[in-house]
Amino acid sequence: MSRILLLVSISLLVGALATASGATWYVDAGVSSSGKGTSWKTAFKTIQEGIDASGDTDTVIVAEGTYVETIEFKGKNITLTSTAPLNPLVVDRTIINGKQGGSVVTFFGTENKGCVLSGFTIRDGKAQYGGGIVGHGALATIRNNTITGNSASEDGGGLYHCSGTIQNNEITANSADGTGGALYGCGGLIRNNTISGNSTGGSGGGLSGCGGTIQNNLISGNSAGSSGGGLCSCGGTIQNNTISDNLAAAGGGLDSCDGIIQYNTISGNWAGSDGGGLSSCDDTIRNNDILANSAEEHGGGLAYCHGAIHGNTIANNSSTISGGGLYVCDGTIRDNVISENSADEDGGGLGWCDGTIENNVITGNSAGYEGGGLGFCYADIRNNVITGNSALNYAGGLYFCGGIIEDNVISGNSAGVGAGLGYCDGTIQNNVISGNEALEDFPLGFGGGLYGCDGTIRNNEITGNSAELNGGGLYFCEGTIQNNTIHDNSAGQSGGGLALCGGTIQNNTVTGNVSAYRGGGLSGCDGTIRSNVITGNSADTGGGGLASCNGTIRNNTISGNWTAADGGGLASCAGTIQNCIIWGNTGESEIYASSAPTYSCIQNWDGAGEGNTSSPPRFADGANGDYHLQVWSLCIDSGDNSELNPPGFDMDGRVRIAIGRHSLIVDMGAYEYNSPEFRIKEIAPVGGGRFVLKWNSQPNDSYTVWSSNDPLTPVWNQEGTVSSQGETTLWMDERASGSLKLYRVEMK
Repeated sequence: MSRILLLVSISLLVGALATASGATWYVDAGVSSSGKGTSWKTAFKTIQEGIDASGDTDTVIVAEGTYVETIEFKGKNITLTSTAPLNPLVVDRTIINGKQGGSVVTFFGTENKGCVLSGFTIRDGKAQYGGGIVGHGALATIRNNTITGNSASEDGGGLYHCSGTIQNNEITANSADGTGGALYGCGGLIRNNTISGNSTGGSGGGLSGCGGTIQNNLISGNSAGSSGGGLCSCGGTIQNNTISDNLAAAGGGLDSCDGIIQYNTISGNWAGSDGGGLSSCDDTIRNNDILANSAEEHGGGLAYCHGAIHGNTIANNSSTISGGGLYVCDGTIRDNVISENSADEDGGGLGWCDGTIENNVITGNSAGYEGGGLGFCYADIRNNVITGNSALNYAGGLYFCGGIIEDNVISGNSAGVGAGLGYCDGTIQNNVISGNEALEDFPLGFGGGLYGCDGTIRNNEITGNSAELNGGGLYFCEGTIQNNTIHDNSAGQSGGGLALCGGTIQNNTVTGNVSAYRGGGLSGCDGTIRSNVITGNSADTGGGGLASCNGTIRNNTISGNWTAADGGGLASCAGTIQNCIIWGNTGESEIYASSAPTYSCIQNWDGAGEGNTSSPPRFADGANGDYHLQVWSLCIDSGDNSELNPPGFDMDGRVRIAIGRHSLIVDMGAYEYNSPEFRIKEIAPVGGGRFVLKWNSQPNDSYTVWSSNDPLTPVWNQEGTVSSQGETTLWMDERASGSLKLYRVEMK
């Protein structure tokens, strides 16, 4: 076996010598005294003798042995090598021992890439800077060495300011009192090294201040007294490394590394405060596996990383306070899988992240208190799948998120309150919010889908959510709730669809919701409830459609709801009931213990109230869910306009007051017969680059006009407000424009 190894070693050496153009010098610690160094028989006894004898392009070959000396290259571009630099056994046996007498190897600083140090064990150096190797900025190539057990009283326990290629080395168990336990200030290519078990009293247990490309290294088991257990302040590209099991006070894996960080595995790192995996890394972080890191305070995976975070798998990280996966990361967070992270308090997946959060899968995260998926993220949250997250108290999915929340799937989350979303006050639109559970065995049990969300909630599908107590779909949401489909939610007590929502509830379809007590569709909603279709809901003990809703109930279609007790349509609603169709509900009565309705169509009604009718509403196809009115319906032009200010829109988004058959009187129910679509009907030039706009309108409305000069990516500017001028309204843009201009009109 030894003969085979010897043959391989000789072959490798011959290959190396074949490429060299200069002389070859020989060093052997085993000779009795130094010779001329021109052959093994006349070898030098010390390495420094070989260097001193050599010139540029020469090769100095060193035999196995221990050389107790410190060496200097003196600016020479030579190759200094063991007999077989690719053979680990030879490297282990070819030792340069500095005996703590300074840096083991010193470069003058003018050496270029033609200078090579290869195949040695470099150990036991001790210096102010660069205990193992001090480079002074040299571009020399350092490869196939073991650099171990060196120390620096300042920076760079293993290597200091070596700016050439550093590759295929074992750099282990070095230390620095300042920064850079293994390497400091090395600006060249650092690749294929094992950098492990190094330490520093300051920052950068493994590497500090290294600005070149760092790739394909194993950086493991390093420690730092302050920050960056693995790497600190490394500004180059960091890619394809395994960065694992490092520890520091902050940034267990990496800290303040502002180059591109990509395609790394960053795992099992620990921080005593923030950023178990990464902290304060502000350039792009992409396509990494960031796994099973932990922080004693915030950001188990990442903390304070403000650049783009794209395409990463961030999983199984943990923190004892906030942000199990990410904490205070304010760049764009996109296309990541953020899963199975945990925080003892809030933000199991993401906490306090204020950049745009989009196209991520956020699943299986948990928080001990609030925001299992996301907590305190005041960013726009778009196109994410947020599923299977949990919080012990508030908001399994999202908690205190204040930006635009749109086009997400928020499903299968669980919490005591607001299983899907809790206390999110921005605009919540175009989401699917489904299958979330508010569980009483967590504290409370309110708001399966949403809780305490006081912004605008519109155009969402809110379905299949449940609350063990109240508000299967929504609970205690005080803003505007409009144009949503709220169906098949359930509550163990009241408000299968909605409970205690006191804002404006308009243009929603509320159907198929169930409560075990009262208010199958809505319960305790005291704001304005208008132009909704409320059908097919059920409650065991009263108010199949609505119960205890004491605000204004106007222009709703309430049909096909069920209760085993009183009030198949409504029960205990003490506010205004006007212009509604209440028909085909099952219970001991259509309306129970409620205010007297007016101008409404009510099946079998013989009670008080002006303008009511018990004639059939003549739906287009009520049995199949089409509650538009047929032309001969007596509900057309039969409502009361006097309190409609503004009248708003019907379920189709058409103007609420239109000439149905003969007059500008509002219809009963959720749909306006023969109503025009609300839109700008005409834009006409009037000279001088000015335009007149014309749109269909209705009494008592006022409108805001917006314009943009960019048709591709509009930035909208408010032009002014206009009061209704009748069935149509005109407005002139007084500001001349020489280019294409876009307009939009919104009802205030």
